Amino acid sequence: MPSPDANQSLERSIGKRIRHIRLARGLSQSDLAERVAVTYQQIQKYENGTTHLTIDRLERLAKALSVSMQALLFEQDGSVAEAQSILAETGWVMQYLSDEDVRFIRMFRKLKSPKTLRLLSTYMRMLEEVELRK
Repeated sequence: MPSPDANQSLERSIGKRIRHIRLARGLSQSDLAERVAVTYQQIQKYENGTTHLTIDRLERLAKALSVSMQALLFEQDGSVAEAQSILAETGWVMQYLSDEDVRFIRMFRKLKSPKTLRLLSTYMRMLEEVELRK
């Protein structure tokens, strides 16, 4: 049976991954709490590793974050690496974004078609020019 220190270390590691993925998804603790049907304080406790996670709750968190349970349990999962990379690249900017900015970024990231992305980019440049002329 693992020692209490080993369990606490595991809880902290899982909590750290939850936080990284949540931030990479542009979610607040309240957003995630709503999706999992807990309070934001409970999400804080999970992220800090101060509360034990049941398998059921781990499944609900994984679903709410759109990742596998393995992404929350194991560091080497690509989803965690992606989340850490996105956070490293954009984390400092997040504090300056409005809710509307974050919604726009989420929608943009869901677009997969190169043609759609080019069209949207062209349209955005046109709108920017119109705004600059005002």
